[in-house]
Amino acid sequence: MQQSDCGRVLRCSSGVCRRIAFGVSREVRLGSRCKASRPASPASLRLQRAFPAPQLGGRQAGRAAPSASLFQEVGAPAARGVSLKLTEPPSQTSMAAVVSRVDSPGTDVFVTRHGSFIVRSDLGCFLHVPDFCSGQDIKVQDLHPACRGGDHYVADPTSSTICILRGDTFCKVLNLSSEQPTNALPLHPSCQGGDHYASCEGLFFIFFLSRGQVLSVADLATGAAAKEVHLESPLLRGLYYYGTDATHLACFRVDEDNNLRGHRFAIAGHEEVFSLHPDVASFLPGGLALIHGPAFGVWECLKLISNATDLPLPSSHEITRKVGYSKVAFSQKFSTSESLDSESLVIALLQSQFSLPTIYGGMGLRTEQEEWEEVAEEGEPLRVILQPRQKLYWWQYRLGLGKEPILFCRSLKVTRSPTPPTHIPLPSADS
Repeated sequence: MQQSDCGRVLRCSSGVCRRIAFGVSREVRLGSRCKASRPASPASLRLQRAFPAPQLGGRQAGRAAPSASLFQEVGAPAARGVSLKLTEPPSQTSMAAVVSRVDSPGTDVFVTRHGSFIVRSDLGCFLHVPDFCSGQDIKVQDLHPACRGGDHYVADPTSSTICILRGDTFCKVLNLSSEQPTNALPLHPSCQGGDHYASCEGLFFIFFLSRGQVLSVADLATGAAAKEVHLESPLLRGLYYYGTDATHLACFRVDEDNNLRGHRFAIAGHEEVFSLHPDVASFLPGGLALIHGPAFGVWECLKLISNATDLPLPSSHEITRKVGYSKVAFSQKFSTSESLDSESLVIALLQSQFSLPTIYGGMGLRTEQEEWEEVAEEGEPLRVILQPRQKLYWWQYRLGLGKEPILFCRSLKVTRSPTPPTHIPLPSADS
């Protein structure tokens, strides 16, 4: 059997497909992965790391009565089918969830006198915007190397100072993108181990959700002016807590309709509810699935080759497939500085979303080694000798969000059944 000048020669018999390409012979069991002609490029997805000082707008507008009414002081009276084109993505009956700060250390939200911030230490960057409701002037900047790896990021809305908590210590910085933090100070023992940290009214609020209490202190190092109050049950379901203005705290929660809302603690036990802009919400871990729909992975049937005769049948075919990721299907309205590649940021957000567990709208899969370049079509000529009455199905794996395909994986599988393969050709995020 002669090698083809333009592609591969395949001989299929007894469930074994012999491939001869460029002088190399390899056996591939039907149903196993066949490599494509173009080698996978290495992942070049690291974010670039240098930014100028942020120029931010004002903080969230609006002011109401003090937030203390939602905190009850301890001891005080209580207050109130298969297609030859595509296997279908899953129906969108399942709800995705945003990952809470407790389950995503290094992700945090806060407000300073310069605007509103979301920190993604896992991606090495942060988002800032005039307020979380606005879709205008959304900027993403790089975290200074010395500001990465924090467990909590806390700020007072009337100040420019940001506190970074790591373990049982904390330090302060004025600019997350361009400054070294101050020397680390030890947290007072009473201030250690909080689930959330927030600041307003010149005080720090430390949330201990397991016991339904919050501790307010004037200083994290000394624990001065400590006052422990009971946390009302509506506030136990917060994903992120922060000071929203000089006298109010707020939190993010997902409501019954699976919308991410901000809840501003207001007078007489009431809350002021506001919506986060979708581009802001999508920056949070799990936010892409909340906005665009949960991730899915399906096998697409690229081609069916069959022999309806009682004799072996040689034939020539071409397998055409897409490889890469679709920039049209997914785009974000983030402004980035010159030192941050906006495309790498989008890729990092997508990779993070696909790696999350299904409860957060992910797939629990690592995709860094896939072809993260703009999607392009590849044609691959084949010469196949089919045995009598034999059918071969060629499949390609793809990932998407909602119902939109985004990442077309390089992996191919060959089966003799119209049932899609069950094997997932990507490594687990836990591996």
